[in-house]
Amino acid sequence: DLKTGRVTASNAGHMDPVIMRAGGGFEYLTLRHSTIVGVFDNAVYEEYSVELEEGDCLFEYSDGVTEASDRDGVLYGAERLLYALNAHKDEEMEKLLPSVRQDIEDFVSGAAKYDDITMIGFKYFGSGA
Repeated sequence: DLKTGRVTASNAGHMDPVIMRAGGGFEYLTLRHSTIVGVFDNAVYEEYSVELEEGDCLFEYSDGVTEASDRDGVLYGAERLLYALNAHKDEEMEKLLPSVRQDIEDFVSGAAKYDDITMIGFKYFGSGA
């Protein structure tokens, strides 16, 4: 909701989102996960809400980001992602996302990809923006 900054979502087996409060650093937003989407016909998915304040950022990504691996099979991982986000936390999303993507590419160093690498980021500019 662009007026209130409230984000309402449901986690159907996705990775935990990453949030950065204005003036702070990125950190994982640990949420309760529901059943993976598509497994059960009548699955119930719990909603959660996060209140964003002016300047807060929210980052979502697919498991292909943290599961990207180098030639030795070492995973990029959740901690490396958090480090990359915080290394570029002062960049606008238009630059932050490509910076993280480049960090992943540098890490895998040409190793074969087996999954998608999808990322999306939002910055909340407040109700008056």
